[in-house]
Amino acid sequence: MIDEAERAGLRHTGRTVIEAIADNTGLGLALVSAVRGYRGILVLPAKISGDKVRLLWAYGAEVIITPTSVPPDLPESYDGVAQRLAREIT
Repeated sequence: MIDEAERAGLRHTGRTVIEAIADNTGLGLALVSAVRGYRGILVLPAKISGDKVRLLWAYGAEVIITPTSVPPDLPESYDGVAQRLAREIT
């Protein structure tokens, strides 16, 4: 994902990677963001394990946890929060 964004000219050092995650993609994004100098913000539902959250923090990601029971089309869902942050930050 980051390679593709860099090829398209959408990313450069100092920018922010924002992603809603519910699986292991976040671990890779956090690691690559740290290595390439990006600020990584990962938005995830509360059902994600504490171990995974601690690992994301260890990789340098900022983690925002949203309620699990929110329908995906609402602004309070992890997708909705990530989309709002993308509009506000990037």
